[in-house]
Amino acid sequence: MSHYINSISLDPERLQTSDFINFSDVTKQGIVARLEDERRISGKIFYTRDRQRFPSNVQGFLYYHCHPHLPPTTGEIRLRVTESSDPSYFRNGTDLMTADGALPWSIPVLRLCSMHAPLKELLGQDHNIPAALLSSKGKLPKIFLTYLEKPFVVTLEEVSYINTVDSQFRTQAALVRILLPIPRDHRQSVYKGKLLVRFERASLAEQEHTNDISIVMRVLKVLEPIEPLVKDAALLQPAPEAGTLLKALIHRQVRTLTFMAPILGLLPSIESSSPTPSNLTSAKRTIVDVLTRSFGTLNSRRLNASDFMDVSNLRLLHLYKRDDPQTPSTIYYGSENGAPIAFPTNAQGFLYLHHKPGLSPLSAQIRFRITPSDDPTQFEKGTDLVARDGQPWNIDALQLTNNNFAPLRDQLYQDGYVEIVKALSTLPKDIRHAKRIISYLEQPFLLDMSHRNSFFAFTLPNKVVFRRFFYISYDPAKKIHPYTGRLVVRFERSTLPEHSEGNFIVLRVLKILDPVKSIDPDYDGRLPVPIVGQVLMKTRVRARSYNLDKETSISGLVDLPSFPDDQANL
Repeated sequence: MSHYINSISLDPERLQTSDFINFSDVTKQGIVARLEDERRISGKIFYTRDRQRFPSNVQGFLYYHCHPHLPPTTGEIRLRVTESSDPSYFRNGTDLMTADGALPWSIPVLRLCSMHAPLKELLGQDHNIPAALLSSKGKLPKIFLTYLEKPFVVTLEEVSYINTVDSQFRTQAALVRILLPIPRDHRQSVYKGKLLVRFERASLAEQEHTNDISIVMRVLKVLEPIEPLVKDAALLQPAPEAGTLLKALIHRQVRTLTFMAPILGLLPSIESSSPTPSNLTSAKRTIVDVLTRSFGTLNSRRLNASDFMDVSNLRLLHLYKRDDPQTPSTIYYGSENGAPIAFPTNAQGFLYLHHKPGLSPLSAQIRFRITPSDDPTQFEKGTDLVARDGQPWNIDALQLTNNNFAPLRDQLYQDGYVEIVKALSTLPKDIRHAKRIISYLEQPFLLDMSHRNSFFAFTLPNKVVFRRFFYISYDPAKKIHPYTGRLVVRFERSTLPEHSEGNFIVLRVLKILDPVKSIDPDYDGRLPVPIVGQVLMKTRVRARSYNLDKETSISGLVDLPSFPDDQANL
């Protein structure tokens, strides 16, 4: 059985209904990728190396997962199990687990082979992973680490061979001997059992007289019961416990077990989100995975101190109405490669409804106002939390239609925003999402110079219109997008002399977020480099412009209200 992967990436933000695949009870699943250049590449996927069947009721979306602080080659393909083919269910789904339930099922990028050709093509096309690495025929060992904290499984009664793999596919081996041996016979273990573990860097209380950072092992989960293999086992070695650092009897004292292999110290490290035990002092800022908070209003005029929340360094916020603690909404700052990104440091304040007077009810947003204290009178003096694209962080109307945000919609109704809630109810539950939502003509938005097209949602008084703009930063003579970089731009009515007798709009550059760089050092500059404060050019002498009266591809813009003197929050 084969299935088409119709999107041109494995990005969770770009999934389509056609990417939904049913893996239930099959030994292998055939896949065919339709690529950007119209080629079709086929391949197949297995659940286990010995070709066990996928579990029952396994259906969902394949996607690429990689920690945002690590090279793309450390990533992996995972399967997000969802209850529906609607891509909006992705966030509320769960990853398929391995047969032993220890880890998310995955195909590591560095383990991709010829049978995974469709996945390799998509990764090489959209995630800048060198083709030379994806075409490598090197065989990787059962346990290999691409970063220090990567979880893996160990069997207590066996010697473990740990291999490290860097971003260029170079491997090095390390031997982890019996973890908890009989003191006078290091070839025999005191216990048998199987653990899910990971390495960490830590400074230990027992090493307070030094500034050394040690590599230790944390027990994440006990996969098979810990059973003694010798008499009086507890007197010889402490039994491992889930959630704790692994300890051993060393020189007749129970100490945290440390690992000295040099290759472990060379691995990249990510910040640990584990709770800090009493004998462990973290050398980095703590990232908290999940926090639960309540709120009583989204009306900025009704806020009180109990609505104040600190989401600093938080990955996921479970937010519930104070009168309904059973139905939370899950909120996060952003995502990268399918993984939530932590809120910035010093992100404390109030959630509130933002709606610019004179705009469609569908332009309403939930924003986060940063304030120095929990005193609501400080609200007007605060500033809105900014997202990674330089715009105010928000939950927009298209997102609010999702069931995940039902508590927020209910609170809006209770706060008296009946017109907004009514407008939201007219939108379909499975409405598409767009990163660029425009509610008035001059509203700023993010433009990536290297992208072929930009997808917009225009919020009109009683509907949302979707439009795609092609080749905004394209040189047709060279047939390339000559620059990389991200800009904040806006549409505005043209005052150029050549447009005096028509209804034209142009794009003005407001801010450069990422430096604009040419992909070709010999590029002739036919498409000029964007300059802050000036309009975006199509050639050296012509501005990039659109005729609102003639170009049907941009219908929707003509119906938007105009605020030419608007000073946007950049």
